[in-house]
Amino acid sequence: MTLWTVLVPLSEELPGENDYKPGWVLFAIILFLAVAVVVLALSFRKQLRKADRHFGGSEGGAGNGGTIGDSDSAGGDDRRD
Repeated sequence: MTLWTVLVPLSEELPGENDYKPGWVLFAIILFLAVAVVVLALSFRKQLRKADRHFGGSEGGAGNGGTIGDSDSAGGDDRRD
């Protein structure tokens, strides 16, 4: 008796349609991942607000409805030499 004569009959038994179902474990994993994404998004938003305050968000940046590069100076030249 060789290894092939033992393994081939074992591989011929296929599972039925109702042998696999997601169950509560998969539901819990997906729920955990959804909560983790929400927590990470809220944390990211908080960090962006901190960075906006730290780097002077009141200078017409993108966080205040302006676009990056907007200038309130009269010359219109944004270059700083």
